[in-house]
Amino acid sequence: MKKITVIIILILSALVLHAQKDIQYGKASFYANKFEGRTTASGEKYWHSKLTAAHRTLPFNTRIRVTNLSNNQTVVVRVNDRGPFVKDRIIDLSKSAARKLDFIKDGVCNVKLEVLDRPQEKNNATPIVKEAGTGKLKAEGKGGESVQFKPKFYNLSVESKRPIGYGVQLASYKEMVNLLERVRKIQSKLRQDITIQVTSVDGMKVYRIVAGQFDNRIKAERFKESIRDDFPGCFIFKF
Repeated sequence: MKKITVIIILILSALVLHAQKDIQYGKASFYANKFEGRTTASGEKYWHSKLTAAHRTLPFNTRIRVTNLSNNQTVVVRVNDRGPFVKDRIIDLSKSAARKLDFIKDGVCNVKLEVLDRPQEKNNATPIVKEAGTGKLKAEGKGGESVQFKPKFYNLSVESKRPIGYGVQLASYKEMVNLLERVRKIQSKLRQDITIQVTSVDGMKVYRIVAGQFDNRIKAERFKESIRDDFPGCFIFKF
């Protein structure tokens, strides 16, 4: 009898923990206009008109019901970005999602998040195999059809260093997804040294992309002004 009781308690505890993970409370904010059309951490472009969101840990393509606790308005969004990296905020919503929750004027609101469904990695994963007799990779899509693509190669020269002075932060990512390709494009466009800072925000690893290394803030400000049209969210970073 004691064994049965213990098993029931363990099962109930697991169910409670699972429910706690699928429901969160905190503050929500929304994307500023400057982020329209910019690449998210998933590789997709951000658009105000799409019902999408940034979350720190939930897998991409997770669907979440968000409830504004001040008016009980709800919206269902899909996770396609990482963030927000601001204390006390648990989700960044697209502008259209924020409009549905009616907090555009306030800028921030208290919300309840409910996970509706998570992508199943095994079901969603695309099988990748090497095609016999070639150097190409083959992805098996829906229906078993195959799509060929060429692998990409990157030359890396990596060293650990302690930079001094100032740079300009261009982006930050929680994951390594698309980081190499993003850095390659930035380097080819700016012709500046790129520094990746690996740090922690609220206990989670974050990769910050910082362009340039200047010995004073004035030079860094001039550089920032010269690239602001291409990187509207950039800002001065002190090493």
